[in-house]
Amino acid sequence: MWRTFQDRLRSELRLAKASALEAANGVLDRFVKDFNRRFAAPAREAGDDFRRLPKKLNLDRLFSLRYERTVGHDHVIAFGARPVQLPPAKGKFGYAGLRVEVSHQLHGELHIWNGQQHLHMLKMPLEYAPGQAPKRPTVSKRKLPRVHVLGGRVANAWR
Repeated sequence: MWRTFQDRLRSELRLAKASALEAANGVLDRFVKDFNRRFAAPAREAGDDFRRLPKKLNLDRLFSLRYERTVGHDHVIAFGARPVQLPPAKGKFGYAGLRVEVSHQLHGELHIWNGQQHLHMLKMPLEYAPGQAPKRPTVSKRKLPRVHVLGGRVANAWR
């Protein structure tokens, strides 16, 4: 379809000398009607191709920004510039070294999962563009002075 529009539609616009938006839209309307008349085929089967979703499916988790993190020895995971402290684990074993899924949901909640086990939730609004990992704070690197050697002695040149 893309090649058809890139090749044939471009030629049709040139032949119709469509230089304005209204003329181009008219050529496009005629082209699509002709294209559908010549190449459209009826569906072999009528009916709905979509399946119903299970009621237990967590759509907020499914449509979230998800990251994988390793829990530190102090039960803290790093999420951008913000460390997240996990609550104490039930039983004698903790979460240290565990690979967890961090689910940052679009309505501003951060959920931490170990498989299907929900470990922690906190409010954290989205402060970055979707699809990008949260950024760590920028640390200004102080430029070191230049060191010059004059007559065998070190001299600092500050800028």
